[in-house]
Amino acid sequence: MYKGKSSNGIGIEFGSSKIRTALYHDEQAKMIKNRRGNENTPVIFGLEKKSERPVVGEAAKFLLRSAPTLCVTRVRERLRYGLKLSVGGQHFTPTEVAAHLFQHVKRSAEEQLDEEVDRCVITVPANFADPARRATRQAGEIAGMTVERIVNEPTAAALAYGHAEGIEEEHIMVYDLGGGTFDVSIVEYMDDVLDVAASSGDPHLGGKDFDEALRAHVAERFEDETGVAVEEGTGNHYRLLHACEAAKKELSFNRKTTVNIPFFAVQDGTPVDLNVTVRRSTFEDMIRPMIDRTEEAIEKALSDAELARGDIDRIVLVGGSTRIPYVQTFVEEVMGRKPLKHIDPDKAVALGAAVQIGKNST
Repeated sequence: MYKGKSSNGIGIEFGSSKIRTALYHDEQAKMIKNRRGNENTPVIFGLEKKSERPVVGEAAKFLLRSAPTLCVTRVRERLRYGLKLSVGGQHFTPTEVAAHLFQHVKRSAEEQLDEEVDRCVITVPANFADPARRATRQAGEIAGMTVERIVNEPTAAALAYGHAEGIEEEHIMVYDLGGGTFDVSIVEYMDDVLDVAASSGDPHLGGKDFDEALRAHVAERFEDETGVAVEEGTGNHYRLLHACEAAKKELSFNRKTTVNIPFFAVQDGTPVDLNVTVRRSTFEDMIRPMIDRTEEAIEKALSDAELARGDIDRIVLVGGSTRIPYVQTFVEEVMGRKPLKHIDPDKAVALGAAVQIGKNST
């Protein structure tokens, strides 16, 4: 039993690949860790093999490697389009699945705070349609919380910067490249009131595409060297995909890395290790066409907002994929100035959601 009810509630970033939560306390927003001590909870839902008990987050990600047919990913995308889910012979609505994820982070927050959490603000992409927003709100309510607001992600990111730096009147460009979606938004910050003046992007472009491009490259190299193919949709497919996700992150800090999975396959009764070195330049060649085409969305957002590049006061990077050095260089070259990243791109939206629920409490 918890000591009492939280006086602040929590901010929830409902991302395409991760869910993050934050709390507003003593006029400061801070991240909340999940039960495993991580600030990022994978947006994966699954059913345990024997008990068929629903599992989410890291437990579902682990299950995905051994039983991919018992798991689903891209939950937010399915909710966006109202697509029903079939997992292990059972059928779920995306709202039900999202509710399991929200309940998981709610309980993690309660355990950390030793307080009952019954209020929240949830963020969604700026171009989320009304039915998807209603479904998101319903999922939060099923999870046992009053959803005080559904907030656009660029608004939340701008709130995080505005609260930290005392912004009064500015035009802010939010370049948001996450795990599964890309959005660029122009946010007007006037007298502590925020408005998304324009937004553009691609709901099917994100870090998962970069992971997949790297996975295909490594799988091809492995097959060339060993003659062993990696079948799509198998456990090995997902083992390699997860290893490539880690390699992608490593390449943001180092010029090269090695994807290494011992005993990855069996050939003629003999275990075969996977060991493929990838250079940052090779990875950049893979993703360059995808990143370069985001300039079209920047131009559209500026045009819709009736602004020129020089009218933008600051550029904010949001989403884990903006850690990629080529992405940062690209944005700087297109906009003619360095983008801001001193608030962790992975945390800005969740922190902004916490600021919003803090404002609701005052």
